[in-house]
Amino acid sequence: MSKRTLMRTLFAAISAVLVGAIVAACGSSSSSLNVTGQQQIKHVFVITLENENYAATFGANSKAPYLSQTLASQGALVQQYYGTGHVSLDNYISMISGQAPTPETDNDCPIYQDFKFAGMTPDGQAIGSGCVYPASIKTLPDQLKAAGLTWKGYEDDMGNDPTREAATCGHPALNTTDLTQVGQAPSAAVPLGDQYA
Repeated sequence: MSKRTLMRTLFAAISAVLVGAIVAACGSSSSSLNVTGQQQIKHVFVITLENENYAATFGANSKAPYLSQTLASQGALVQQYYGTGHVSLDNYISMISGQAPTPETDNDCPIYQDFKFAGMTPDGQAIGSGCVYPASIKTLPDQLKAAGLTWKGYEDDMGNDPTREAATCGHPALNTTDLTQVGQAPSAAVPLGDQYA
């Protein structure tokens, strides 16, 4: 397993713990205290980082001491958690919906293609191929909306270059090439660049 994948999966694990906290909070009563008398969770932030290995992020010489020391000492650091795939997209999809990789998502979907749905396993895994899942495949945001809660996603640099993707809900047209496979350096046309990939 690559160091990049290990790091990505580590953050997927942290995110999974936070997702569990969100779901637990969604099912609780509307008062500010739950049945044990403890304060309910009102906000959860899932920050997904990648492209650094475990030692660079959590080792003695980490350039992120708040993450590696302060937060790690206050929570649970899952050190033997591994990703569902070996690129980015498949892990993100698993993190948000619980779906296993398809051959396409395991390759970061260079073509933004519709999911060809062939059925469902007993444990809720969609059978098929493609990238864009049908609305029947529920996600964490679906669960939050159903519970009357809100959510937001922030993707650094996404939409800086409108020829690649829109600034909000950015994605290519269905069944076309995804132009965001590689980050874009700053240029005269796009002074800030578009490092979202």
